[in-house]
Amino acid sequence: MSRFSNQTPSAQRGDVLIESLIGVLLTAILGAGMAHVAARIAESHYEAKLENLAAEQMRERLHNEGLRLCDQRTIALDIPGVVSPTASITCAEVAQVTVSIAGQSQTIAPPREVLLRAKLVGGPAVEVGTRQLGEGAR
Repeated sequence: MSRFSNQTPSAQRGDVLIESLIGVLLTAILGAGMAHVAARIAESHYEAKLENLAAEQMRERLHNEGLRLCDQRTIALDIPGVVSPTASITCAEVAQVTVSIAGQSQTIAPPREVLLRAKLVGGPAVEVGTRQLGEGAR
């Protein structure tokens, strides 16, 4: 019994029970909030892992097959947990470039650009390609 309370001990028993229930309720709300945050972090980690797997596979195919990918419209990716993931392939011609060195000019036809694009879970599409960004193009 608190020395500041004017109530009898039997009347205070209900107050302690209500205070305990409020404490348990606040702890439960805090725990539910932490569980929600942990679930969101786990989901974000899973999506990032899938995107990294897709990018790695697309880079490998681009490195190994190069311009031969332009003969196909899509390629299949092997990503666990994703049903039939595919990457679309876009090939584009690049404008010729004239290079001048020491008064000599030469026109060069660069290779075609190849872009692989995969849309996975719910995030943005993963893109891998051969496009070279020049100064100020970022």
